[in-house]
Amino acid sequence: MVTTGLIFTVIVMTVAAGFTYIIQYRSVISPCFIEFDDRRIGELRLMTAYNRIMESSFKAYIGLITAAVLFFYLTENIIFELTGLYIQIIYFVVSVIVMICMYYRSILYWRKYA
Repeated sequence: MVTTGLIFTVIVMTVAAGFTYIIQYRSVISPCFIEFDDRRIGELRLMTAYNRIMESSFKAYIGLITAAVLFFYLTENIIFELTGLYIQIIYFVVSVIVMICMYYRSILYWRKYA
């Protein structure tokens, strides 16, 4: 049964997922804007691994959030709603920390050669 609680939960989770998408794909610290040295094999491997991890983790994040909302809808159990919210918070914090670390590493790497 569709309730206002479910609609509000879906709206909050959608806005949070959209905000996470903007941070991960359109911000300065996103994998799209981090520069790697394409003259070194180690740097290319790091770039490939980093991009693959960030892409697959975002897909898993969206899948888990969708599953949490679906299970919340089917069972009307608050546990699934809370699980979805915890997943969003944990993913957001971990991904932002990883992106900041890689961005900072990139800055230090390129300063070394400037």
